[in-house]
Amino acid sequence: MLKKIFLGFLALLAVFAIGVSLLIFWPASTPPPPRMQAYSSLDYKTVKSNAAALVEEMTLEEKAEQLHGDIGNTFQLVRWGLRFLTLPGRDIVNSGYNERLNIPPIAFTDGPRGVAFENGATAYPVAMARAATFNPELEREVGSAIGIEARRGGYNYIASPCINLLRHPGWGRAQESYGEDPFLTERMGVAHVNGIQKHGVMSCPKHFALNSLENRRFTVDVSIDERALHEVYLPHFKAVVDSGAASIMSAYNKVQGEYAGQSRYLLEGVLRDEWGWQGFVTSDWINGVYDAEAGIHAGMDIEMPWKKVYGEIPELVKAGKIKEARIDTLVRRVVAGKMFWASRTGVAGTDYAAKLSTPDHKKLAQKVAEEAMVLLKNEGNVLPIAPAAVKNILVVGPLATADNLGDAASSKVDPESIITILEGITQVYNNAKIVYIEEGDMEALKQAAIDADVVIAVVGYSSDDEGENIQMFGDRDPSQPTWGTGGDRTDLRLKRADVARLQALSGVNLKTVAVVIGGSAITMDEWIDGIPSVLMAWYPGEQGGLALSRILAGQAIPGGRLPVSIPRETNRLPNFDPFADTVTYGYYHGYTWLNKIEQEPRFPFGFGLDYSQPSIDTAYVANETLKWSDTLVIRVLIKGNGSRRGWAVPQAYVSWPKEAGRPDGVLQAFAKTSIMPGVSQQVDLEIPMIRLRNYAGEGNWEETYGAYNVYVGLDEADARSRPISFTLEEIVLTAEDFLSPTRNPR
Repeated sequence: MLKKIFLGFLALLAVFAIGVSLLIFWPASTPPPPRMQAYSSLDYKTVKSNAAALVEEMTLEEKAEQLHGDIGNTFQLVRWGLRFLTLPGRDIVNSGYNERLNIPPIAFTDGPRGVAFENGATAYPVAMARAATFNPELEREVGSAIGIEARRGGYNYIASPCINLLRHPGWGRAQESYGEDPFLTERMGVAHVNGIQKHGVMSCPKHFALNSLENRRFTVDVSIDERALHEVYLPHFKAVVDSGAASIMSAYNKVQGEYAGQSRYLLEGVLRDEWGWQGFVTSDWINGVYDAEAGIHAGMDIEMPWKKVYGEIPELVKAGKIKEARIDTLVRRVVAGKMFWASRTGVAGTDYAAKLSTPDHKKLAQKVAEEAMVLLKNEGNVLPIAPAAVKNILVVGPLATADNLGDAASSKVDPESIITILEGITQVYNNAKIVYIEEGDMEALKQAAIDADVVIAVVGYSSDDEGENIQMFGDRDPSQPTWGTGGDRTDLRLKRADVARLQALSGVNLKTVAVVIGGSAITMDEWIDGIPSVLMAWYPGEQGGLALSRILAGQAIPGGRLPVSIPRETNRLPNFDPFADTVTYGYYHGYTWLNKIEQEPRFPFGFGLDYSQPSIDTAYVANETLKWSDTLVIRVLIKGNGSRRGWAVPQAYVSWPKEAGRPDGVLQAFAKTSIMPGVSQQVDLEIPMIRLRNYAGEGNWEETYGAYNVYVGLDEADARSRPISFTLEEIVLTAEDFLSPTRNPR
């Protein structure tokens, strides 16, 4: 009897396995629509006219097909999900292909750190790391490379960049963002969009708006006042819209009680009425829209990736609940957008038929990783360590051998190969004996550290510890441990095992380097005093192990500056409850919050040591007078004081008159420049006067007159030692006083 039951169980298991295999591997009944089509180059005015004519020819059902992804039901969604998890690059979601009228589809991929859904794409350092480069031109190169690879893969639409602000460093998807500052986010986001779109691929910045909490992202209701919304959380979205972003993705969360994907205030009131944007909006996936009537009324153009509720559109129109004229409005802008971008031919001479990743792209990934890594501490000039001076190296920690690229959900990239940290060290220090200790007895670790010339301890996080919460239906269990589940972080410290290793190494070897891996701020107070050198490596991409090792060896320069403040463990940060049903976003966060409550961070925003040891000699206003239509120019003279070349990143923070109600110092300009030993270099920081206006409500902005300061320095804290005062009068701006170390030398 037991034998029959067992055989029956095996038979059922075999049937189940065959069923799942057929579900995953059986080809689609009809071939997918083409991902890219060639159209003659057209200007947008002509495209709009053509789109309007096409809409006139459409049936109601054809119109509805333009407004949702091609997945038709829950069964197809499950099938797509299984194929996505097991067969990257297969059955990627399209939307709105109309063969009869020759209307191109949206061929969707994700991509904040490289083209998702395809094997062999280049895995770049995460966006937070790229923000640390403080180099928008380099980010434009990354966007361009991602745009090329998207087009090579047959995609014409990429959900990138993520330009949500990092309100609190515990946010699980912090790594996908450009950090805590609106201006840095704006500059990097615009560069990324422009890089992608020059190849005829539509960029879709996300998530509009106020998304910076992961575990309750589907349900949390965010409250905010209009000034904070427009002056802190929306300027970077306005910038990418003004730069020509083809599309915008809505957020999951609610805003003032309304789901962001169904918020007429956001999608019509702000995007279209205030900003005059003509692109189209797509929903975040699966749970982005709940009510078809509400979504259509709000201006949500496309429900992705399926017709969960937008499949009801034809019946709702026939029942008189939605006017067909309203449907026509949405369809016209969707069709116009797709046809316009399908007519873009890309960059002449670019090989769009080659394989996705190329040696040039891998080299770019390495370059970005090198410019992104932030040297936080270098006591006794431990770094750099020349390979010729090292006979044996101790490498510590399981992350040294991990393929640790960051989040493993929607932004996941599957590269051809990955250079781990241990592999990179072995490659660069090829004449040294490498001893690797993954984990184990602390006394044995101490003895190994004593015997080594150099100790490299690799600590930090992985996709198990932070990232996108892919639990689509429901919330992450608050009783689960802090680590091992992804999502938001409720603890900003390192894991206990990492801390134990670092504390065991404290004071043992004067050439000990802690390499910290992670997507956001990690507090360090409990171990940093005993470790001579600390390098923040973020999630450094597929070439990260090589980039790190070249920095250790002095073959490359750690060019990063912090895009997020690293607090002390005793600092009070804005309230952050990953399981909250409601949250209020205030005007202050990050460095503006720490300044307001007068708490000093462990490392300030914009901070990073450099082998060139740059310093600012002078800083002054270069303009004689200014009108509101002009640009304020701050002239900065920087000198390299070290024995090596390096980077300097001068930064300018504006402080408004008290009556403006603004924070005391907000980043408004920065520049990155190469510095040579003993050489002074002039850098101009430019601030358009229009940026100094304040939000007055109902889409209006106004000037505030009175006494201003511009703080200029090499990080946010350093800048406060170098204020430049001026008075803004109704007609002109006059430089009154120069409180920099040296007055205006003219």
